[in-house]
Amino acid sequence: MTDVKHRSGQSGNVLFLILIAVALFAALSYAVTQSSRSGGEGIAKDKAKLYAAQFVQYGTSLEQAIMRMRLAKVPEHGFDMASSVTHLSAANATCTTNLCKLFHIEGGGISPDFLDDKAFDKSLPSASGGVYRRNIFRTISVVDVGSDLDELVLIIHGLDKTVCTLINKSLGIQDGGNPPTEGFTGYAGYHGTLTTFPEGTGELGEQAAIFEGKQNFCAYFDATYGYTYYHVLMSR
Repeated sequence: MTDVKHRSGQSGNVLFLILIAVALFAALSYAVTQSSRSGGEGIAKDKAKLYAAQFVQYGTSLEQAIMRMRLAKVPEHGFDMASSVTHLSAANATCTTNLCKLFHIEGGGISPDFLDDKAFDKSLPSASGGVYRRNIFRTISVVDVGSDLDELVLIIHGLDKTVCTLINKSLGIQDGGNPPTEGFTGYAGYHGTLTTFPEGTGELGEQAAIFEGKQNFCAYFDATYGYTYYHVLMSR
């Protein structure tokens, strides 16, 4: 009888431990799920902060490279932006040496690497097209940046919404909330055989006043291209 009671007590203890393990596993699963949702768009918030910092740092590195090349006497219309991470052709036949190539060790020294795929929204219609994760270089005027002349602007479409929100927060533009809409028309491309700086007719910062005078920011473009990072590489 004693052995039967002992075995019965052991079975009860084992069952109790199993129930505790199941409860702990459920709690852990819930915590992991909540953490993954904390970014709001499928990215944990700490990861989203890292990606946001990478966008700003990347744009700044291009801006500084162009500044160095300008000091080395590359004219404002003389840069070659062609690379494996650039959308369409950004080659400039005016540039005839490596010294004026942004993505060359002898020029801007920028390595043509894609930004992390996880920082982008792969559900967008544009995610399967040629603009996905790519650098786009346009000339367009930005309200209250430089003069009335066009600026050279880096544009990257399709960011994750939370990453876009945290970019603006890190720049002191917004303290959370949905990034406002800011698109562009009337831009000029920076490619071909440039003999002068190409001027467009559009303007950034005219839709959302919060972006006036900002060198870089993230805004909603449209349903096709989603949230978009803008960074002025050369103000004029």
